[in-house]
Amino acid sequence: MSHYNCYKKHLENVSRSFSFCIAELNEPLRSQVGLAYILCRILDTIEDAHWSHSSEQSSAYNFFLNSLEASGSTNSPTVLKSSFEQWQSSFPISIPDTEKALLLDFPLFLSHIKELSENAQKAVVKSVSNMARGMIHFSKTNPFAEKNILPSLPETNLYCFFVAGVVGELLTDLASELDNNFNRDSDGLKKSVHFGLFLQKINILKDQQTDESEGRFFVGSREQIMTSLKIDAELSFAYILSIPNSLNDYKIFCAWSFYLALLSIPFIQKSWAEKKSFKISRTQVFLTLNSVKSNIEDNRWLENLFLKLSNNLVGPTQIAVIHNNSPLNIDWVFDSYRGDLKIKEFSFIS
Repeated sequence: MSHYNCYKKHLENVSRSFSFCIAELNEPLRSQVGLAYILCRILDTIEDAHWSHSSEQSSAYNFFLNSLEASGSTNSPTVLKSSFEQWQSSFPISIPDTEKALLLDFPLFLSHIKELSENAQKAVVKSVSNMARGMIHFSKTNPFAEKNILPSLPETNLYCFFVAGVVGELLTDLASELDNNFNRDSDGLKKSVHFGLFLQKINILKDQQTDESEGRFFVGSREQIMTSLKIDAELSFAYILSIPNSLNDYKIFCAWSFYLALLSIPFIQKSWAEKKSFKISRTQVFLTLNSVKSNIEDNRWLENLFLKLSNNLVGPTQIAVIHNNSPLNIDWVFDSYRGDLKIKEFSFIS
């Protein structure tokens, strides 16, 4: 049973652009991705809310995580309605009404997880739980009052891995269930992670002024992040090309997000330089999306567009060029991440 209509209003309220892309997907992927995105947005609300004390935020994270993991287990006790109400009332009253609506429907979203196929259920619970544990780590080690909470590129990469890279893994899990020819090996998963990293870094750069005015410092070096985007973009594009034509709806979904992100880079840079907002025109967005959709099976056309838009990127063509001067402590990652990837193989955190 599809619950997409239940998610549609929420999606349009919290992210019109992503809602537009999700609407392009066929069922069951449309409802699966819609549900997963809404759960991730609830985590964003916990992360971004102006909590009076870090212990309140920690409690909100833990309740979310415990409730989510219980929803995927037949042996876990049912969470009481009063517990949800107490959790909802614990949030700062300053959060937007659209996000309050998400919190109110959290029990409903959890009930929908049980209706997913076994593989989809495991994929959603696994990846969103990984995201939650990663966010919990960063909230404990990097309080918002501290300047430059992510002072180096590897730390920014690791943060992006947990808030977006695991989403790339989730999308691949869901899509590969629909076509066994869609490669879900370690190389494919690695590319899917960089797809998530690329989109998240674009968001971080776009929102840097706003984030820093609110005490969130995700950018240690804007230049380093801009340089790393080239690597992420190349692997993201390789990921899109790997999607078979049988999953054209999913390929369009990924390609739309990817090319609009590429297209936005000069506007993001100009906004940062001039301290005022510059955006892609609606006409340019419309033309780009239609062109990508019309040519989605023509990989050569897609490559030509990628080469044209990637002129906005500067940086090394090999991942090994970017490295951290001081080794990053990743011991905690093995407790937080419980997916199928081997973290030590990812050069972006070395």
